[in-house]
Amino acid sequence: MNRKHVLLLTLISILILLTITQNQRYQTGTIQNIQISKTITKITLENQSEKLVIFSNKPMNLNKKDKIKFIGNIQTYNNENEIIVNKIIKLK
Repeated sequence: MNRKHVLLLTLISILILLTITQNQRYQTGTIQNIQISKTITKITLENQSEKLVIFSNKPMNLNKKDKIKFIGNIQTYNNENEIIVNKIIKLK
């Protein structure tokens, strides 16, 4: 392949990835339980079986009964589905 083909394939791949990430929709929920450590926050939501997992060392101002919206990807860890959160917003 010459450079033009490689550049064209790279641009097409970037456009596909952008389209996929823009099609993700926010989900909402109410925090039932929250576990905070130095680098990981795990959240259990009311009426949802999957736990939310947030990898961050920044303090988060989240508490039980807070309403949130989030975007994430489902992954399996120890035979359980978890949602790895990409973005989370506390609702008022």
